[in-house]
Amino acid sequence: MNYSNKERAMKLPDYKELPPHAGERATEYCARLELNGFEEMFIRKALRYHLGMQVEEFGAFFNGFEQARLRHLTMLSRMSPNRTEYSFTKKVSKNLGISEQLASQWVARFEEVGEVEYIGMKAPTSSPD
Repeated sequence: MNYSNKERAMKLPDYKELPPHAGERATEYCARLELNGFEEMFIRKALRYHLGMQVEEFGAFFNGFEQARLRHLTMLSRMSPNRTEYSFTKKVSKNLGISEQLASQWVARFEEVGEVEYIGMKAPTSSPD
């Protein structure tokens, strides 16, 4: 069954509707969202919205959440599958607010493990609307 982009967006959860549990710290909240299949940008929005985390905190904070970060790299890779390693590293660095050196390490890790499925991930053979 083919869905339009609007229909797909309507089916995806909204970070505003997924608050932390009472007494749940940022690391626990992030771990729960990561376990549920969300990628880093979705979780960043949720942390900022619900817990008021500052953007500057995210780069280092997410180093401990490999699956969420690799899901985000999967999303970036699928958006522009023909990027060079250099271009991909620059994009990851800029997008996540991390150094190019750290981004290079994450790109190498991504190349090692491959794509990581995330909520909202489209099949690679799906046709654009």
